Amino acid sequence: IADEYEELDTRWTRGQFNDELVTVELPGFDVAPKLLGTDAIITHGVAETSAQVRGRVDLSAGVDLSQANVLRLKIDGKGPFEIDLTKDLDATTGVQAQQIVDAVNAQLAAALPGQTIATLENNFLRLTAPTRGPEGELEVQDDEDDAAEIVLGLPPRAYSGQAATAAQVTGKVDLSGALDLTNARYLRLLLDGTTLVEIDCAGPDPANMRLPQVIDAINRGLGFDPAAELDFYPATHNDRFITLASPSKGVTSTLAFQRAAAQDAFALLFGDVPVFHVGRADEPARVTGRRDLSSGVDLSEFALLQLQVDGAVSLIDCAGDEPANTQLPEIVNAINQSVGALIATDNGRFLMLHSPSSGPTGELLIQTPPERDATELLLGIGPRRFEGRLAGHARIVGETDLAKGVDVRAQHLLQLAIDDAAPITIDLRAAAPKNAHAMSADQVVDAINNVLTPDIAATDGERLILTSPTAGSASSLRILPVELVQRRRFVTRAIITDEATAKVFGAYQVEASGRDATNARLVGQPNLSRGVDLSSNRFLRLALDGDDFVEIDCAGTRPRATLIQEVVDKINAHFAIAPRLASHNGKQLILSSNRLGSQSRIEIAPPRSRDARPTLMGIEPAIFRGQDATRVIYTGTVDLRNGVDLSAADRIKIALDGAEALEIACATAAADPAKVKLNELMLAINLAVGSNVASHDGKFLIIASAKSGAASQLRFETPDDAATDATTAIFGIAAPRTYQGTDAQPGQAVGGQALAETVDLRSARFLRIGVDGKAPIDVDCAAAADPKKLDAVPLSDIENAIDTQLNANVAAIVDGKLLLTSPTAGKSSRIVVEAHTSGDAAPLLLGSPPAVTTGQDATPAIITGADLLTPVDLRQRSLLRLGVDGARPVDIDVAGFAPQTTFLHEIVPQINAVVPGLAVATDDDRLQLTSPTVGAQSRLSVLPLRYLELIEYPPAPLDIPVQSVRHGSRWPMTNDGAAAVDAEFALAAPLGVSGPTLVNMTLGWQIRLLIALSPHETLRIWRDPERGLQASVVGAAGDE
Repeated sequence: IADEYEELDTRWTRGQFNDELVTVELPGFDVAPKLLGTDAIITHGVAETSAQVRGRVDLSAGVDLSQANVLRLKIDGKGPFEIDLTKDLDATTGVQAQQIVDAVNAQLAAALPGQTIATLENNFLRLTAPTRGPEGELEVQDDEDDAAEIVLGLPPRAYSGQAATAAQVTGKVDLSGALDLTNARYLRLLLDGTTLVEIDCAGPDPANMRLPQVIDAINRGLGFDPAAELDFYPATHNDRFITLASPSKGVTSTLAFQRAAAQDAFALLFGDVPVFHVGRADEPARVTGRRDLSSGVDLSEFALLQLQVDGAVSLIDCAGDEPANTQLPEIVNAINQSVGALIATDNGRFLMLHSPSSGPTGELLIQTPPERDATELLLGIGPRRFEGRLAGHARIVGETDLAKGVDVRAQHLLQLAIDDAAPITIDLRAAAPKNAHAMSADQVVDAINNVLTPDIAATDGERLILTSPTAGSASSLRILPVELVQRRRFVTRAIITDEATAKVFGAYQVEASGRDATNARLVGQPNLSRGVDLSSNRFLRLALDGDDFVEIDCAGTRPRATLIQEVVDKINAHFAIAPRLASHNGKQLILSSNRLGSQSRIEIAPPRSRDARPTLMGIEPAIFRGQDATRVIYTGTVDLRNGVDLSAADRIKIALDGAEALEIACATAAADPAKVKLNELMLAINLAVGSNVASHDGKFLIIASAKSGAASQLRFETPDDAATDATTAIFGIAAPRTYQGTDAQPGQAVGGQALAETVDLRSARFLRIGVDGKAPIDVDCAAAADPKKLDAVPLSDIENAIDTQLNANVAAIVDGKLLLTSPTAGKSSRIVVEAHTSGDAAPLLLGSPPAVTTGQDATPAIITGADLLTPVDLRQRSLLRLGVDGARPVDIDVAGFAPQTTFLHEIVPQINAVVPGLAVATDDDRLQLTSPTVGAQSRLSVLPLRYLELIEYPPAPLDIPVQSVRHGSRWPMTNDGAAAVDAEFALAAPLGVSGPTLVNMTLGWQIRLLIALSPHETLRIWRDPERGLQASVVGAAGDE
């Protein structure tokens, strides 16, 4: 036994005011498992309801409706109504829950006047049809732009194949204004792996180009005449951005950007986009389930899936050989065999379906089978059509087949409660004493209905059916286990340790509780009860629950003596939430999110209120790097692996690095002018120029400048006799064309906004700048200004302040914008612009808070056992007694095939067979139990099976002789035991009595019953440990 003092369950440590030990035993009389398949169950009726859709998506953070923004609703037979959830909104991303509700109700107001269809329930969208009962109907229809999955969590049930697409890219640079292509004019593209071009995107006035002119130049360079009004052009625009597409479709459709010889326009025209893009082949209709089936699924009750695949409908029974544990491969095989095609696959976890045909003709519809619908079990896809319902009765349908009768000789008591009334115990054996060994279903029904009025029991010949006589939310049925509850005092117990519990869990008794979800909560460290000096550091920068940061000036009316309540009020004024974000306990500042779980966040960052970057530059913190000098290297776009025919025209005219243009006959020394080879071309050019400027890569001819920077130049000119021009044949471009390299460039940060002649620097006056690898410093941009005129600091003073403090000529005003330029050039040249942080009140108000404080999700109760790497011997004792979430404990035999060598992998399925999903084996070979619920109500108990008990004062009954009493009669009752106990009274009046009253003269208590007790009736009064004082009247036949 566990006889150490701390291990004993002693009476004096059991309770401060009551040492009562309550134990529950099962006397073995309960017939409910035989009749219903369980000894405890609770069911409730339902109230009459409208058709409703309760969303499954938390909308508190807003949703992105830029790609899908429409709800199509059919309500009570009207519609469908198409609702644009982004109508009249400025932005289609970050759409808030209330905006969605307002959009639905506003657009349905005309069709359904006076009705509120959309509401919010804890940040979840709920749609409710006006009509109550089964006539109420609400359908969320599938179609293009469907936002139902985004705002309601309803996946689509209709899927279509997709046609092949072309490789396509849309630029990220807004080109709606004038474009200067002077220094960036060439775009080099490879389409479909075959068409290589290098396009001059500039026109006659490169410094003043417009987007349509650029589009025409690209299309012309790709061989599409802008004036021809063709059905397809590779380059298009929407007045702001360029879209470039391959003329072909499918996986062979590709689009690749390459580096131009010089003056590359890719970044200027397209911005930060990938350089390679590929199309997509015809795709079949596809759907991937959302339900993890890796551990199998119970299809014993719901097993049917109905699919329409490419027009053909199939009703599929997906249950496996063991329906309650159907495995994913069995489901895949069942679908494929039923459809007659390989449309189902899996990835080990999820069921995946696709149509046999690809492209727009591919169709996959998930329909609703007439019964036993397993769609949600298998795919995690719920219905989209909802109906209201009438008020329903609480109903229990037994799971046991009673067709051959039920033996009620030993287990004969059924305890049930109807509509929250007191439980009633029915003795079935007493109702059928002659055939208690095989009581029929009809006899069971009669026995129950003879006790209860009105009748609640019925049978279909096999199963017992119990139905509450009332309907609605007040309707309930409870089947209660027949238990013997013992309440004893003065009992001390010691656990008997020779059990499987110690071997499996390493302890005789284990208790665990879950934890409720918590919110992010931050309690400051400093004592602010006497105020705080915020005259210098007054700003607090906060972000709540993932939203953007907000900067708060926390200083009070007297900054040097700011009160804690003033700080709280300042913070709450910026966050309109309930309950409030900020509070205090008289001493410390407390910040609390109103959300629960891991998404609850409080973030604190250094403030930026004194950062002049938004005012002076209007750019985000970044590093601006210089560039090395570039050199012109032109690679031709014509594949010359098989030579080129120059028999009719073989001249090119090129000028390199500022030298005179030189006309070269490229076929003079060729063996065959009709098939001039790459090497022959290269030698002809190099011999004519007098240096090795030409080379090749086996496919294209390459011309390279020997210089770098602006001195690096390559000019293609038209030969003197244009009829002999071979420039296009050899290089793929038409003369004339000029390329020029660029000198090394310094790192430059250009302000994004034009400044007035003077700037207000009274509050935000600092820039944090780093130059050429030196550590960034805080620059006071008002240092050179008149301190009395900080509201209007001239731009020249700002320039001087920056240059003086950086000790370099860095700042300039160009076109009204602040320009920061490194004094050096090349890749090592850089300007760093960081956020300036100062005036931080967080240390004063909160101490040393973490940057991020998060809440915690609700957790389940978890118990982890002992190391079971080696088997355990369970020959003598193999039972575990487990309690889950407050339910009655269950005893489970966990012995393996050979009990003396029971392994962990044998214990786990034994437990899960009784309580599904409760047990797992951990990676370090321990048994782990996890409650199916989370939160504080989640509980697990590993309980002792046996105790050795010591009763110090055993209870003994005290029989009081029957008293013949009349009005005013008295009699003594003496309790000479060790503790106070309750007395129970029975009062019978042969002639009847009205309003009988009992008085305890010692305590001064009085019990008066406002009833008339008839002759031959007996009044019984007692105290129930759970319900308190109780009274009942028993008739002559023994009925209450």
